Amino acid sequence: MKSNFIIHEPSEKEPFIILNKPRGLPSAPLKKDDVSALTMASGKFPSCLEVRGKKDVEGGLVHRLDTDTSGLLLIAVTQDFYDFIQQIQDEGQFIKTYSASCTKLLNHDDDSYPPCPIINMEKGKEYKISSYFRHYGPSRKSVRPVTDESSMMARKKAGSVLYETNVKIMSMDRDTVQVECKIAKGFRHQVRCHLAWLGLPVIGDKLYNPAKADGEMLFSATGLSFPMPQGDHFSIKI
Repeated sequence: MKSNFIIHEPSEKEPFIILNKPRGLPSAPLKKDDVSALTMASGKFPSCLEVRGKKDVEGGLVHRLDTDTSGLLLIAVTQDFYDFIQQIQDEGQFIKTYSASCTKLLNHDDDSYPPCPIINMEKGKEYKISSYFRHYGPSRKSVRPVTDESSMMARKKAGSVLYETNVKIMSMDRDTVQVECKIAKGFRHQVRCHLAWLGLPVIGDKLYNPAKADGEMLFSATGLSFPMPQGDHFSIKI
């Protein structure tokens, strides 16, 4: 296990683990003996597997990262904290931050997306975009945003929850843009899909940027922030 894999160990006051998950490692097992970030962490802190999570094999895993996404992953080691943080997520108080290197597209001509909500973006500015989502493509491996401007067929396939992504332009040049994104509620591939919708698909993203899919995906979970049961606040950023 890498020395920087576990970057926060649980304590009585803070009963959770925070991992810095590497790219290529699944967050959770599909079945009991699979290698994953959760099972690796449980070797040192087996109590995380005693928590009743969303699935039996997921233990105290609070949220997932895609296998190709690196970064911060939160795992509860007590049932009380797991139940508390799930409620905090439902209330939109669990804030996740992502950083990405993106391709800058001059022309966004993919008609599977609704009209791009923001045309001209500037360094240092922050933008909020929102949509519903529908599953898309072969085996429903990807997703697409849905708005009131989407086709009737797309709107019928979409869920009823509106998801928001806050995008800050950190730097930009002729070909690439560095962004920082924050979300309070997350849908599968939400940030990656919203960036592609803006014409800023993540470099190395095989689903949303196939023209620049060589090499690793330059997308990481870099921050977590949430209130604690005792009334204070916890935040971490890498």
